[in-house]
This record gives sequence, structure tokens and C-alpha cells, in this order.
Amino acid sequence: MVKMLARSALLLTVILLGLTSCSSSGSDTGSGKGSKGGKGALIDKSDKSAPKEIESRDITDLHAKFWLRGEWSSGRIDEYYDFAVEPDASGTLTASESETGVTVPADEELLLALQEIIEEQHLAAKNGKNEYQAIPPGPCDLEVHYASGEKLSFSYNNGDGPEWAKAIYLTFSEWFASKGEESLLVPKYEGRADSLELKYNAENPDDSWYYTVMLGENEYTLMRSLGGAWTKTKITDLTGFCDDVNRVLDGYDLRPYDRYSALYGYGWDASADRGGDDDVPYLKMIFWYEDDSQLQIKTHAPEAIENLLQFTDELRVCFDSRMSGEQ
Repeated sequence: MVKMLARSALLLTVILLGLTSCSSSGSDTGSGKGSKGGKGALIDKSDKSAPKEIESRDITDLHAKFWLRGEWSSGRIDEYYDFAVEPDASGTLTASESETGVTVPADEELLLALQEIIEEQHLAAKNGKNEYQAIPPGPCDLEVHYASGEKLSFSYNNGDGPEWAKAIYLTFSEWFASKGEESLLVPKYEGRADSLELKYNAENPDDSWYYTVMLGENEYTLMRSLGGAWTKTKITDLTGFCDDVNRVLDGYDLRPYDRYSALYGYGWDASADRGGDDDVPYLKMIFWYEDDSQLQIKTHAPEAIENLLQFTDELRVCFDSRMSGEQ
């Protein structure tokens, strides 16, 4: 059974894939007149007075539209998704995705999960933002109404797919699947990893570690650094090692943490994970696949690191059980 790692970390990052995020470029003028500069100029109609805190947690309706790079649902590559929770013609609160036609009566489980995304992604801080540049793929939008009468609304350049949008997509798709509608589930990547690199910079340098595989002409070197002390072991066949690594990979759902990978496209959000490789705490892992795809996960977030260390502990056993102690 796949071990679903903590929901909160899904909202961090989260999760494989890419180059840029939906971060807008240009200045935030708040003038509503737009900036000059011709094609691609920033048009800013933001409401500076919009509250940046939402007191209520009781969502009455929600609408989210965004574009995601990659194949997030089977056969749909680089596509828009348009999710809503709103009353239908009979007044029943209904969850839907208009591009695929999926419709299911909503429940408190879904509403709570969506509110958790709003809170953990600090989306209220974007309230009132309304920026646009005439460059593809266009804007991403979120509008939420609450029982208190409060409203959260923003729109800005989509880029390759913002982290909040990925979190909302995964929440809807998995909730729909739990109701028997699986058309929005992310297709499972079937590739086989044949090399990897793991790095953990702890606050205490003695707790830091690094593992990797060096590829040679007729042999392979497993390398390990524990607190700065290096060990390496040469082996001539990686088959058993890779079998063990892939068994570990198959046991975890890494989508919430993926930043650049084969799992579902591209979408590195540089703003979601600031800090350099030497900052602590810091966890990074790269997997190379036989088809030349890559999966990269990188985070400085303590909660994400805590959740991922169970995964990396199992991967470290793949190395440690084969390390001879050769220096």
C-alpha cells in the first residue's frame, strides 16, 4: 500500500518538476491603468484595500482556474483546469471540473481540505491581487466566498503552474477518486530509476549525510559521507541495488514534494523554496531514470524534511547494506 506522506507537506511545495512558477514580473503599481512598454507589459488592477486576513473557515463556494504543464490527467498535456464548488440548479453544493465534465456532490471533507490549502499556502496575502501580462498561458485565478461574507480573490500570471494550484488539483483529484471518479488522477509514472543522489545538511554538521552513485566503465562506486567522513564501495552490477531503490520509490507518493521530474511535468517554483545548498536544514534528492527522465526534490522546510526522512532512511539502507567500509 502506498504510504501517503503528510498532507501539509503537499501544500509546501510540494512536491517534481520544472523551470519557473507563476510568480508575476514587473512592479505592483496598484494604479489600475497598467504599465507602459507594449506587448507583455504588466497590467495591474490590484485592490490594495483588500483584507490580507480571512477570519472565517467556512467556505460557501470556490472557483479556481489554472494551467499546468505536463500530463496531470490521462491524455491531457499542458492544459487548463477549472474547478468549482458551488450550488447546482437544485441548490446542492457540488464539486466540479468543467474541462473534463466531472461533477460530484461536495462534502465537508473537501471543503476542509481546500481551506487547509488556503491557510498553509498563505493565500489570503494575495487577496485583491489582479495582475496580467499578455503572454501565454494566461492568468491563474482563485475566488472563494465564506459564510461570514468575506471574500478571497486574486488573479495573476500562471507561468508553469503555481504551488497552490498543484495542491488544489491533487486535493480535488484524490477526493474525486475517493468518490469513484478517477479521470483526474495523475497517471502513474512507470519508469525505473537507475541512479540517485541524496543530500541532507543538518543544523548539527555531525548529523549531515550525502549518498550517491558514481558510474564507471565497468564498475560502479557507492559513495557515502556521514558527518564529513567518506566511505566508498565498488560494485560491478547495480541490478540488485536498483531493485531495492525502486521498491522504496514504489512505496511512497512523492507528488506533493516534486519540483522537477518525470512524475507530472514541469513547475519549479523558486519562490517556494528560497535558500542555498549550504543553508540548514536542507534536504535534496535526485533520481535518474533509464529513459533519461529525472525526479528532483528539494526543501528547506522543517516539516517537509521530517516527513521525507522516513523515505530517505529506507533509501540509505540500500547503500549502507552494501558499504564495505573502503575509504
